[in-house]
Amino acid sequence: MVLFMAKIILEKLLTYETIIWDWNGTLLNDADIGHEVESILFRRHGVTPLSKEERARLFRFPISDYYQERGFDFSKKSYDELSREWLEIYESQVKLAPLFEGVPEMLGELRQKGSDQFILSAAPQDHLMDMMLHHNLADYFKAIYGLENARADSKVGRGLELAKDFGVNPETSILVGDTTHDLEVGKALGCSVLLVADGHHSYDVLVDAHHNVISSRRGR
Repeated sequence: MVLFMAKIILEKLLTYETIIWDWNGTLLNDADIGHEVESILFRRHGVTPLSKEERARLFRFPISDYYQERGFDFSKKSYDELSREWLEIYESQVKLAPLFEGVPEMLGELRQKGSDQFILSAAPQDHLMDMMLHHNLADYFKAIYGLENARADSKVGRGLELAKDFGVNPETSILVGDTTHDLEVGKALGCSVLLVADGHHSYDVLVDAHHNVISSRRGR
């Protein structure tokens, strides 16, 4: 049985043949851990951390630009080094992050309906595969597309690869994510987009950018 809050999303997806899921902040409830890890990294390098509310408003892709806006000097430490350092801290904590309520049930109902489901994430591919095993989710997805490194750059290119590899029809497909970058990816693919404000961008940021936004699965 799909739990009540997950039904809010499920009801918007049932008419689509293909669902492309973002991972962090969309299926995995990791925004708080992401904020904590970011704060640790920022303090290590003398950059003032943001509050959760500030981060939800200012966070953006590409992360390298976001870091420079926050005050990082890549001539002192390269973005590649910083991104690897962030991932090391994150991986020490991320398995404490739960899935959002009702995720397995929701994915199961979509699978039973016959929908093709994919993961498209800016996280490293190896990390994603490890997380799928940890949460026992891999069997729900036709394929899992992450990046080759820890830089968290744009995932538009990987999205286009996914669409080409599997012949995704944009007219019957929807991308579900939690940031304005997910909206950019959906536009690049030509598919519908649903944004959910439980993750790394606030509702105000998302609703300013897009019409199809769920304020929260947590009843906020």
